[in-house]
Amino acid sequence: MLIEVSGIDGSGKSTCVDHLSRWAHEAGVACYQRPVRSTYRRILGGIAASRGLRSWRELFDQECVQLATALEVLQYVATHITPINFPGQMIITENYRRYWLATAVADKATNMSQLEAIYAQLPRPDLSLHFDSNADVAYDRILARSKGDHVLRSGGKERLSRLWAAYEDKLSDHSPYRTVRISTLTSLRQTLLALSETILEATRPDKAIHDALNSRPMPALTVLK
Repeated sequence: MLIEVSGIDGSGKSTCVDHLSRWAHEAGVACYQRPVRSTYRRILGGIAASRGLRSWRELFDQECVQLATALEVLQYVATHITPINFPGQMIITENYRRYWLATAVADKATNMSQLEAIYAQLPRPDLSLHFDSNADVAYDRILARSKGDHVLRSGGKERLSRLWAAYEDKLSDHSPYRTVRISTLTSLRQTLLALSETILEATRPDKAIHDALNSRPMPALTVLK
């Protein structure tokens, strides 16, 4: 079962994914976390930083980088995700199709049709989850992190706002499948409860996963009152 996770930085994706992964492992379900990140962008970001620039966007052609990223993502998925996508096990991936398209929209990419053609080659997720926050709350969460976040170095709150707007206003034009939205503006317990209910409903077609998860509650829910 392939689960896509999307949402702006600071929306609680990593926290929720960690709890979901722990739940699966303790229930005896093989669960793999496979975030899809771009090595190319990190390299270009380092080159830009060496010249005193804040982002690769200030030095390199955006459309070329967007296309290179899309091809890199396609190759990564074909190598690290597709070969292990078997019934009875879960693969959780952050930064999948919705994330990269939202990033392109936020960056005002002019080659969206090209990017869509490439990202359309990715396997369709069995479940697409969007963790719903807003830029103000997400930014405060990022500031509270001891090690900060790359967003603070590449546009800060303004970039978070543009990415949020991309998810909210534009992405429906480019996303061909249904996405379940889970609010992370509530308490962690309420968020995880909504997540567990969504996962149990979505796993019904894969009886092995559903029965294993249904046999025990998400561990955090027995602690968070």
